Amino acid sequence: MAAAFSIVLLLCAVGGTVVKIKKIPNWVISFLCMAIYLGIYSYSVPDLRHFLSYLIKPLLFVLAIVPMAKLLDDYGFFRTVTKLVYRNKHSDLKLYIVSILTVATMNLDAGVSLQTPLAMDTIDIQTKENRNYRSRGILYQPVIAALLASSFLPISNLTNLIVISAANLSVIDFLIYLGIPSLAGLFLSWQFYKIKFGKINQSIKSEELTFVEKQFLIIGSVFLGLCLVGFVVGSKFGIDPFMVAIAGNIVLLVSPLFFKNKINYRGLSSNVKTIFKAMPYGTCIIAISLSVLAFGFSNYFNIEQFFIGSSLLTLIQVILISAILANLLGNLSTVLVFAPFLDHISKDSLLSIIFAVNMGPCLLMSGSLAALLWFKQVRDRKFPVNLKSYVSTMVPICIPALVVSEFLLQVFIRI
Repeated sequence: MAAAFSIVLLLCAVGGTVVKIKKIPNWVISFLCMAIYLGIYSYSVPDLRHFLSYLIKPLLFVLAIVPMAKLLDDYGFFRTVTKLVYRNKHSDLKLYIVSILTVATMNLDAGVSLQTPLAMDTIDIQTKENRNYRSRGILYQPVIAALLASSFLPISNLTNLIVISAANLSVIDFLIYLGIPSLAGLFLSWQFYKIKFGKINQSIKSEELTFVEKQFLIIGSVFLGLCLVGFVVGSKFGIDPFMVAIAGNIVLLVSPLFFKNKINYRGLSSNVKTIFKAMPYGTCIIAISLSVLAFGFSNYFNIEQFFIGSSLLTLIQVILISAILANLLGNLSTVLVFAPFLDHISKDSLLSIIFAVNMGPCLLMSGSLAALLWFKQVRDRKFPVNLKSYVSTMVPICIPALVVSEFLLQVFIRI
């Protein structure tokens, strides 16, 4: 009975994040389900604290990186990049590459938060310039990139940071074992994207970059490069990624170097307000709520038994279970369920889990916090997106990429 009740609460929480209820934020239902669970099973709180301890640093990182990306966008950096991208043909491919780079270097939630508005603006502009333009592929590029490009570095996804906290993996492991398979998956996804939406070569009319824009483009690129170095090597000096992101926000707030030409600079107090407003509080509440409910779910099911060993059958079980649970529980909650036994399973199973939970949640928007952020943005702008259109777009593009990436991963591990 208790097991069935925990599953019902979990499914209600997941449904609440996907189904839009008028005037009710999508985090409210999941929060209420969590409150009910804690009210009934308060005796489990001591164990729950340790379970949720893995979430602290990753959520701090999200709360810091999304505002940092928003500040850069407000100052014109990403719009300058987009202006440069759309001056010539192959705009779809260029935007996809920009989305991939943003996700890989700044976290998938920040990537979706920045690239989705640009994608929607691009569709509006192209539709006005060409009435025959009907492609909606660009709209899905940010969320596709969020799933498929979030395994390059530990900072690319919260799930990666949790795995590193729970198991003995390094940045080098990500680059060596996950980097090339991720690139192969992304290349394949582009081929299926062209099959789905057609090859769009249309460019947008835009003026040449001004001297100030070129200067800020260089400054912003250097800034992001330094942040990336901090994300990659900072852990060796006891500096966590969220600390680097917080420092980045401070630099963007106070450094006269970035404000020298006052590109869209509205003053210190205004930008402080922007930081706090841009923090994805609702997303973090959903993450915590689903994780608490996933903890209750894990108490009644012995999942670890399916992850022991390194045979082909075990790896298939690992991939399928991880991908299915990522869709039902959310990839973050799924990794938290796995966290207690991640340090004593084989490396090939561990790396397979990362790909499965990052690339696999393409059936439900609740499978990834980035997908929830994307869904909220497109629904707020009245774009016709629902569960059916999401699945019909994501499955034929993401599933082949996941299969190829997992296959190449096993080849790399055994070389």
